[in-house]
Amino acid sequence: MGNVRLPVGYRETANLSWHALRGATRPLAFRFLVTKLQLRDLSDEALLHDVRGFRPLIGSIQVLILGLAKRSFVSWATKLGLRHQAQTRCRASAAVRSLATLEAASCQNRRLRIPRAHLHGLEVPVLARLARDLALVFLGIALSSCTQPAPLRVGVHPWIGYETLYLASQFGWLPEQIELHPGETMSDTAAALAAGTLDAAAITLDEMLLIRSKGVALSAVLVFDVSAGADMLLARDAYPSIAALRGRRVGVAPSALGRLVLARALASAGMALADVEILEVTLERQVAAWDEGRVDAVVTYAPTSARLERLGAHRVFDSRQMPDTIFDVLAVRRDRLDHPALPGLIRAHFRGIERLRCNREDALYRIAAHQGESFDAVSRALSEIAMPDLARNRTDLREGGALYRVAGELDRSMLAQGLVSAPDDLQDLVDDRFVAVRRDSAR
Repeated sequence: MGNVRLPVGYRETANLSWHALRGATRPLAFRFLVTKLQLRDLSDEALLHDVRGFRPLIGSIQVLILGLAKRSFVSWATKLGLRHQAQTRCRASAAVRSLATLEAASCQNRRLRIPRAHLHGLEVPVLARLARDLALVFLGIALSSCTQPAPLRVGVHPWIGYETLYLASQFGWLPEQIELHPGETMSDTAAALAAGTLDAAAITLDEMLLIRSKGVALSAVLVFDVSAGADMLLARDAYPSIAALRGRRVGVAPSALGRLVLARALASAGMALADVEILEVTLERQVAAWDEGRVDAVVTYAPTSARLERLGAHRVFDSRQMPDTIFDVLAVRRDRLDHPALPGLIRAHFRGIERLRCNREDALYRIAAHQGESFDAVSRALSEIAMPDLARNRTDLREGGALYRVAGELDRSMLAQGLVSAPDDLQDLVDDRFVAVRRDSAR
C-alpha cells in the first residue's frame, strides 16, 4: 500500500480487501459468492464523497483487478470439483461481467443486483464482510472511470469579506474540485469572469450587474458580506471635507464600485462627478500614487485603506452613509450552477464564519498573516462589514428580498451615470437553491 492515504473509516477496509486479493492468487480454500450485491447502506452522496480516497489505490490495481477476479472465480470453482471446466469458465466469466456492470450502474447512480443465475453452481458459504469490502473496491474502480466534471474555477481578490474562503482552504474544507484563482483587484476578477476563464467569482453586486449588462448570464448564490464602513473616500489633511475637494484630483479604481462610492459621496455634499478630476488608479497602485503626490483623495477599501491611513489619510465619507448598498456576492455563470462542488464551497464559507465566531483570535491572526496586515487592522476591517449567516442569506436571496431591491437601485444609478447602456430586467439574478430550507446544502 506504500504511502497511499485513504479516508478515515476506509483504511482498515482497504487493507482487508488488498490482502484478500493477494491471497486469492494462492491455492487456498477461498470461496467467494455474490448472490445479491446491494449498496442499500450507502447513500449516493456519502458514496460519491468517500470513494474519492480510493483513487490512489485504484491507480495501482485497476489493471490487475478484473483479470484477478476472473482467475479467482475459475480457481474456486475448480476446487469445488465441478465436472465441466468449460461450463465453469463460462459461469465465472458471466460473474465477472456482472461485476463489470458496476461501472454503468455507478455512473447512473443506480443500485445494482447481480443476477443469481450468473452465479448458479458457485454457491458456497462466503465471508460476507469480504464480499462487502471487495464490492467497495470494485465500485471505486468503476467510479474512477466515470467522467468527472472540470474543476469549478472561483475568482477572489483581497477583501476581508472573502477571507472565509482562505480559512476554508487552510483547514481543508474546500471540495477537491474547487480551484481558487486569486486576482490583484476586483477588476481583474470581474474581467476574468466576463471572459469565461472563471466559472464563479466573489464580487460586488454592482460589478455583477455590470458583467450581466455585457450579456453574461450570472446568478448570485450567496451573500458574503454587506459593507458597513469598509468602503470609503480618503483625503489629505488639507481637505477636511468633501466640499473642499471641488476641482481636486481623486483616484478611483476602474470599477463600477469606485465610481458609485464617489458619486454618493459627492452627492452628499451637493456635488457631481464633474466637480472633481477623476484619475483611474488601480488598487495596487493607490499607495504609490499617494506617496508620489499624484492624488488629493482616493476611493478605496481594506486592506489598502489601512495602509493609506497610516500615511496620514483621513476619512471624509464611508459606506456607513450608504447602508445596505454594497453587497459582496458569489456570482456564478448559470451554465455552471449544477456543478457538484458548488454546495461544498458554500458550506465551507459558513464554516469559515463559524470559525470567526467561535475562535475569533486564531482566525484573525490567520487572516492577518494572509493579508500581510496587523491583527488590529484586520480586526477593524472585519468590524466594518456585516457577514450574513445562513438564515440572513435566505432572507436576502429570496424573491423580492434585499438583493433584488438593492440591485434595482444600483441598476438605475449605474444607468444614470452611463456605466450601463440599458436597464437590467433582473431575470435569474438570484438562485437560492443552495441556502433554501428544503434543499439546505449550506447547513
